[in-house]
Parts: sequence; structure tokens; C-alpha cells
Amino acid sequence: MNRVEALKQLAFEKKDFDGFLITNEANLLYLAGFLGATGILVPKNGENLLYVYSVNYEQAKVEGKGFRVELVKRGENLMKKIGVDKEEVIVIGDTKYDICMFEKAGTCIAFNAKGELIKHADIVIMEQDLNRLIKIFKNY
Repeated sequence: MNRVEALKQLAFEKKDFDGFLITNEANLLYLAGFLGATGILVPKNGENLLYVYSVNYEQAKVEGKGFRVELVKRGENLMKKIGVDKEEVIVIGDTKYDICMFEKAGTCIAFNAKGELIKHADIVIMEQDLNRLIKIFKNY
């Protein structure tokens, strides 16, 4: 079973999520095996989508196994492209470098974070307990 299928099994069969949008570079590389993606959309039903800018488009079509590759044009908003409203998005961050991600989401969770990020969060979890996240997700 590949990594995306394992994620689908865990999230969709056991937790009843509708889908995932992944934008973190390390997670993109881990799941797609391709460096240079902008995002991955893993829906509950349908094809997995790998979003890339034009400079990486041809390479992504060759290397992005198990994904339909979609072009993101310069200046195009990925959230609008996939039809997701800001209010439907929950993000989790732990450093000030996640502030830009927080600006694009409806609910922002600072998890075991310090400093500036906390000021931008809707929810702050200071202990390293992932069970707190599960309780939050059940409310959405």
C-alpha cells in the first residue's frame, strides 16, 4: 500500500473526513515523491490531484505517479481553484513561519507553539497531546 492510500484508509474509513489538502513541502515530497509541487488534494472520492506551477509541470506528469497533475497559473489562488472556502480549512502550525498559512485558513491551531504564532491562532494547545486535536476535529 502506498503512502497516499494508507492516509486515505486512516482518514476516510476510520475518521470519515471528506478530503485533505496538503501544502507543506516536506509532506508533499513524502506523499508524492516529487519535489516542486504546490499542493496535493486527496479527496474521499475521485482522483488524487498534484498541483504544480508551469516550471514543474512536465516533470510532475512523469514523476507524479498515482496523481492527476494540474497546472496552477502564476497568481492563481489554489483554494479557489479547488473550490474550497477559507472557512472550511483548518491549519495547524508550531512556528512563526506558519503565519502565512494561518492567513489562508478559517480555523488556525497553534500546537505546542511559542512566540508570535500564538497571537495569530484561534486555538492554542500548549501540551504535546494529539488527542486534543482529535477533540477539535470532531466538532467540525
